[in-house]
Amino acid sequence: MLEAYRQHANERKQLGVPPLPLSAEQTTALTHLLCAPPPPEKKRS
Repeated sequence: MLEAYRQHANERKQLGVPPLPLSAEQTTALTHLLCAPPPPEKKRS
């Protein structure tokens, strides 16, 4: 979910527009991630 949203945000940034708000499905997935977070990601450069 996070990687797909990051890709979406990057595509929109290249177009010069903000990312769309999260859908109900994305919000549910994010809530689950907050309740049971995955292992830490490596820092992005």
